[in-house]
Amino acid sequence: MKFYSFLLLLYALNLKISNNYYGFVDANNRYGQYHCTQNSNENRLFVIINMNHIIDKSEHYYYMKKEKDVPAVNDYVLHSVVPNTNLKFKQIKKFIIPIKNLYYNIHNKYEDIRNNIHFLICPYSTQSNLYTKFTELDENKPLTVYMDAARCSIYKCTIGIYPRATEYMNTVDKILQGGQIDFGIFIGFKDSPAENLDSIYFYAGYYKKAGHTNIPLVACPYINWVVRQSLAKFTPDPLVTEKFPLLPDDNKRHILIPAYILKKVKRPKDATDRFTFTCGTLEQDKNFTEAGPIKIGYEFDIDEKIIARKFKVDKNNFYCGDLDITNYYLFSFIDSGDLLGKQTPEMEPVTSTTEQKFYYNQVFYAYKKNDILEKYKNNEERFFDEDHYPPVFHAECITRHDSEVGKLTPKIGERLQAPRYRPVVKGGEEVETYIIDLHEQKGQDITCHVSLFKNTDQRYSDFYSKAFATRIQKVFDADGKEYSGEPSPSIKVTGDEKTDIGVYRCTLHSTDVVEVLDSEFHLLSGKLSDQKTIVEESYSNKDMFKCELVNINKQFLIKMQVTIPKQKAVTYYMDKKKNEKNKNFKERFNYITYHPNDESDYKTDTVVKCIYKNDETNDETVVEKKVDIKDKPKEDKFSKKILIPIIVGVSVFIIIILAIVAFLVIKKRRDKKRLELLSNATNSTSKSKSKSSTSGSKSISKSSNSTSKSKTKKSKSRSKATSGLSKNSKSKYSTTKSSTSQLSANK
Repeated sequence: MKFYSFLLLLYALNLKISNNYYGFVDANNRYGQYHCTQNSNENRLFVIINMNHIIDKSEHYYYMKKEKDVPAVNDYVLHSVVPNTNLKFKQIKKFIIPIKNLYYNIHNKYEDIRNNIHFLICPYSTQSNLYTKFTELDENKPLTVYMDAARCSIYKCTIGIYPRATEYMNTVDKILQGGQIDFGIFIGFKDSPAENLDSIYFYAGYYKKAGHTNIPLVACPYINWVVRQSLAKFTPDPLVTEKFPLLPDDNKRHILIPAYILKKVKRPKDATDRFTFTCGTLEQDKNFTEAGPIKIGYEFDIDEKIIARKFKVDKNNFYCGDLDITNYYLFSFIDSGDLLGKQTPEMEPVTSTTEQKFYYNQVFYAYKKNDILEKYKNNEERFFDEDHYPPVFHAECITRHDSEVGKLTPKIGERLQAPRYRPVVKGGEEVETYIIDLHEQKGQDITCHVSLFKNTDQRYSDFYSKAFATRIQKVFDADGKEYSGEPSPSIKVTGDEKTDIGVYRCTLHSTDVVEVLDSEFHLLSGKLSDQKTIVEESYSNKDMFKCELVNINKQFLIKMQVTIPKQKAVTYYMDKKKNEKNKNFKERFNYITYHPNDESDYKTDTVVKCIYKNDETNDETVVEKKVDIKDKPKEDKFSKKILIPIIVGVSVFIIIILAIVAFLVIKKRRDKKRLELLSNATNSTSKSKSKSSTSGSKSISKSSNSTSKSKTKKSKSRSKATSGLSKNSKSKYSTTKSSTSQLSANK
């Protein structure tokens, strides 16, 4: 402070200053870095752009205004010039510079803004025009003497209020003590959106081109880019965050970031078509400027040509081809086409090579960190303004990942599950299974995740997670029945064994990637709780007492026990060495069943115990089933009373019929024999009587005739069933009668 006070006093007492020059007069009659070209005592401000050494430029070349021609604000209080101290201005004159005057010169010719926008005050007078400016960030010492041209550049932007010293307020210390000051000026910008003049983009130059993949590193203005008491603030773009590296000892004025979001914006008339990168927006007090937000950033000529080398990792060292880039400024870049649901690419600084994650189609940009910092430390101002171009640095090397081969596997919450390969049916092939604790992980989501086959480096553990969406689908339930679930991003663990256990399928959503395989797997419970159930059965099902060979958790049956009410339990072991032969146990395709010797032993309340064993943990699970036979026939006493007489009556009727048939058959045989004997006797008598007398013959004939008639009547009455035999008897009898009658006539 003493130095500044002494300097002001020295100006006032000893120096003879020409009104045409500002600063110390040099050998060429020029005052400091610039001189006022017009020989006028009128207070004025003019603007020059791009020149580090401001020489021989007309005041009217870009913008010039006289103090008397600009509007004023009266009785304005500037609060907290230092903590708890206010400064009141009787009058502040406003120099609002149109952005159009920065891009178009006096000849209305478009020019690029490369590095500096200089604000030049003329004339200089120790009595009337000694200005101070707020340039420092130290809140206890924010004000300095206006010794040379103020400016707005990538380095810093000194817009805002400039208090003018007076006879009584003629030092920085006095001004900072607060109170009232007569006069000050305000410098700000005015946009023209209708003419696409609402931005200040610093041109990087012909040799520093950029593209969507050719990404340079830039020093972006940051939070403290505008000076204190500027009545403005700088708001960084949402993409420009403090995760990117800050420059050392820079008080957050700048941040180093790759220009990775390039856009083509509407340009003013005659402007070259270029890519732009926005660092943020300058927002000014509308009471002073009536201006909208002004975009601040860079613009580039377009060049997409890059050569990407193969990325290699050797423990904690990163290589771009054969170049070790471990100690470079490193940034990870993933284009929007490889990011799920995002329209913008992703750029992240590499802060640790040991913890950096690797992703599909990831690109690393490497910039020479040591060279950049060395240049900055050697000359801070020159770092930003050297060669009339802003600080833009091309990548030293660009490197890209190879693809990795993997398979989709389940993930519970944030934890990847380790697969186990085991049979799920007796004697079957080993299949992929995952064991989870259903109760501990209840409420968590089951999702699908790509696990790499060969690369076990944890930095690769999420390699495909940003590029592709996955889907999980339940295809079979716990009982092996087909399940109609739709593929979804996740399935929640309910904690219920019947609901959660089953067969699931993992796939990529709406795409196929050769390097990523789908999967189908069994999800099982780490420990299955013992179960007691009542099983309704039908009396017709003779396999009602049964145990499945494999339970829902894919554990194998080791023992079966059946306890019929009021009987001793019977046991069957799957281990043949322990098992006793019992023919009542039958082994089916996928279960063991027990058949009692007596069907009356198919009883309700029979208890069947199925004991299963987890071969990995040796834990046993018991499934106890109590059988409830619902449709066993009930006894009906009324039906029995009717049914028994009917059965007895039918049986007696059948016996009678059989007896009658037998009697008739026997009778038929007897009659046949009698007829044969009678026929033989009749023939013998006729021959003997032919030799006797007529009288004897007649009597014999009558007797014989009566006897034959009597026998014939008896034969007919005995059986109509033997009609064939009777007809034979009549035939023979007629023959005999005829012979006898003929013999009697002759006599």
